[in-house]
Amino acid sequence: MAESATAEKAPAKDPAPAADEAKHFTAKISFARISPRKCRYVVDLVRGHNINRALDIIKVVPNRGSYFLNKVLRSALANASHLSEDVDTDDLWVSRAEVGPGTTIKRWSPAPMGRACQIMKRTSHIFVTLSTLTEAEKAKKAEKAKKRAKPGGAKTGGKGGAKPAAGGAAPAAPAAPAAPKA
Repeated sequence: MAESATAEKAPAKDPAPAADEAKHFTAKISFARISPRKCRYVVDLVRGHNINRALDIIKVVPNRGSYFLNKVLRSALANASHLSEDVDTDDLWVSRAEVGPGTTIKRWSPAPMGRACQIMKRTSHIFVTLSTLTEAEKAKKAEKAKKRAKPGGAKTGGKGGAKPAAGGAAPAAPAAPAAPKA
């Protein structure tokens, strides 16, 4: 009886992902020498965007956090191209981007009258997950794009502006305001 209780069980295998299931690729950087608060400003800008758009945003952001986030995004992109050959890297989007606090390095600085002031050198852990779109999500995006595009070519600009007549003539002048009643 004791032998059957200690018998080894076969490890449960993860089911193979369905063709319609999204794939996720992660990367992280630990103990980045930047405070989490400063890095969150940049991370909030790229969350939810396409990977190409996110990299373009990071290029123009002058904050120091963009340096670290650029490294993590490029690492996740390399993971995606290395781990899965059938993934189109242009279809990846930043599905999760988080910044957590790392350890705080504490140093002391001399202060007046024999005192000492503590200096807190903060670190961050930056996590990024890139995901592919499922077929259903691709169909939804295509539907939205069709709804946004107007039939007949280019969009007309302006709010409530007059549209040109069919003959190409200039729009009619607006009617004169009515005279006030006495």
